[in-house]
Amino acid sequence: LGLPLPYVDYISGHFGKPVLLAGPIVPEPSEGELEQRWSDWLSSFPENAVVFASFGSETFLPASAATELLLGLEATNRPFLAVLDFPQGADAEAELNARVPPGFEERVRGRGFVHKGWVQQQQILRHPSVGCYVNHSGFSSVVEGLVAGCQLVLPPMKTDQYINAALFARELRIGVEVARRSEDGWKLKGLVSGPS
Repeated sequence: LGLPLPYVDYISGHFGKPVLLAGPIVPEPSEGELEQRWSDWLSSFPENAVVFASFGSETFLPASAATELLLGLEATNRPFLAVLDFPQGADAEAELNARVPPGFEERVRGRGFVHKGWVQQQQILRHPSVGCYVNHSGFSSVVEGLVAGCQLVLPPMKTDQYINAALFARELRIGVEVARRSEDGWKLKGLVSGPS
């Protein structure tokens, strides 16, 4: 994956320094088996059926964007695992409750799971039932998804993630970029579930 020259030229010109490209560095597979509860749950679905949505440990979806993502995942009628993380010191249970729509858990029971906190991301991505990966467009996350053979949905959140999403979606055509709708967030529901 070479960074196209216009990006290199822009970055070099912006900082007034030469840019030397190195990478990508493909992560070594994580050691250890996938936790039994995730393995059992994922194994109950066909190959490439599950949508995995995770935004890393340093990117936190605002409540409105998380709710829209969850409603979009629900509308797909596909099995999904959505992982939401919250800043250190936050009341994770209260934060989660602010993002999960009323009645959501009952409507998706058996096919949708919302988890708060850390998961074995690489092992989950490599599970045969996982076919789509919605992530924050962080370079490492995108590479992990590619190595696992997942379809990529890329809603960038901050800094280099906008460049990454544009590069992977527009230039390399290996993912779908989610454009910001406005300052209130992304059009995640319509993208994940189709036109609304």
